[in-house]
This record gives sequence, C-alpha cells and structure tokens, in this order.
Amino acid sequence: SSYDYDAPINEAGQATPKYHELRNMLAQYNDGKPLPEVPAAMPVQTVAEFQMTAVAPIFDNLPEPIHSEEIKTMEEFDQGWGSMLYRTTLKGTDSQSRLTITDAHDYAQVFIDGKYIGKMDRRLGEKVLTLPSVREGAVLDILVEAMGRINFGRAIKDFKGIVGDMKLTAEENGHEVTWNLKNWSMTTIPDDYQTAVKAFEKKSDNKGTRGYYRGYFNLKKVGDTFLNFETWGKGQVYVNGHAMGRIWYIGPQQTLFIPGCWLKKGKNEIIVLDVVG
Repeated sequence: SSYDYDAPINEAGQATPKYHELRNMLAQYNDGKPLPEVPAAMPVQTVAEFQMTAVAPIFDNLPEPIHSEEIKTMEEFDQGWGSMLYRTTLKGTDSQSRLTITDAHDYAQVFIDGKYIGKMDRRLGEKVLTLPSVREGAVLDILVEAMGRINFGRAIKDFKGIVGDMKLTAEENGHEVTWNLKNWSMTTIPDDYQTAVKAFEKKSDNKGTRGYYRGYFNLKKVGDTFLNFETWGKGQVYVNGHAMGRIWYIGPQQTLFIPGCWLKKGKNEIIVLDVVG
C-alpha cells in the first residue's frame, strides 16, 4: 500500500522519476562503467468495471455486546485492531448539549437514535461535539475505528477505542450541569476477513450506508492491477481473503495495488468495509 513516503520504487515495483534521478547521481561514482539495465516494469492489466451487489450494514451485524458501568478500551477486550461500538442512553435535554471525550483513538462517529451527528478525528484534536436536544432515553452510539499505532515517543503506549472519560454538559434549570456517562454496552468489531464474511449472513440493499460491500470480477488471465476507490469513504479492502490495505477519501490511498499472485483465473471476490459510507 502507498503511504506517501516518496520511495524511489513504488508499491507495484515500478521505478519512479526519483529513482532515475538517484541512478543518474550514483552513476558518477561507478568508475565510468555502465550501470546494469533497469528491469522492465511488470505489466498491469485492466479489470472491467463491476458492481458491489451485496451490502451488510455495520449496525445490522453486531455481535453480542459486553456490558460495563465504566467505559473500556479495545485492549481490555483483547482486541488490538478494528472498531468498537460504544452505546448508552441519555438523559433528556430541552436544548443543545456538549459531548466531550477525553480521547477517542482514533476516528469516532457519533449517532443519536441511529442518526449521524458528527465525528471526532484524533489527528485534528477534535474532542467536543455539539448534540441537539434529545428525548429521555435516547440511544447514544459512538463507533470508534483504530487506525494504527504510534511507534515512537511518549505516545507509544497507544490504547485504542475511547481512552478516558466521556461527559455530557447541558443547561438544566438555568444552570450548566455535567454528567459522566456510565452504563455502557460495548461491541467489538474485529478487523479481519472472517468478520467481514460473517456479516453477509444477514444481507441488505441499503447501499450508501456504513458497512460491508461484496462483489466479484472475472479474469481470463492473472496479473497485477490496481483498484480505484476515489468514490468511496474510509475503510479496509479484502481481495480473495487477503487484506489489501486502507482507503480514505482524504488520500493518499485512493487506489490500491493488487498483486497478480493473489488473483486467479475466473471469479475473484472483493469485500470492502466502508465505515463512513
């Protein structure tokens, strides 16, 4: 996968302009002898456009939740990657309120009674979200996706999910009141091919939603190719059971290199988990 590290050879094994600049510079120190030829780029093939016909929304395919008075991280449920859904009920408010999460690692989406309210992106330091007035007992859902781990410095102890407290602040009888949210129902959503396949046991036609999408394409011969996700949201891709990497509409990963050794003649499967729809 491309992580935009400006490598002289790209993820498909192709020489980039930077490679040729480095080669020309190094040639000056080869005692006048010619450098060996650059290997020809591996051919890539075009896959005909195909449809993702099966849909399995995330919220329709949740495993059994785990209940706890206090909020917990993914690691406390022995999950090192993937997503987690946090759910609780709210006290009714007549006006807007503020939801404050000490830390959401790494990308949190907030819903009330199934309606999307907003997101908190760790990269941007977003920790506060304004909520509309809600009915007594409204269901608050927070879907948190782990995006990888910091591997240096003080932040190397990088727990995932919601790390810390979650508070709701609203006006009540003319005074500002803050509640620590408790009594959580938490559902782990592992980030693996087996979980993705299992989701399709209950199908839906609700396209455009957050969830799993599956389609197939046919090949007469195998070879390297790329898949284009410029019209998709954010998530993960599996081809024939192999994890291909992450996609996100903000880039840089909007196309993914697919090595031909993981494709096959005839029918090939692709599953996409799009957490934003």
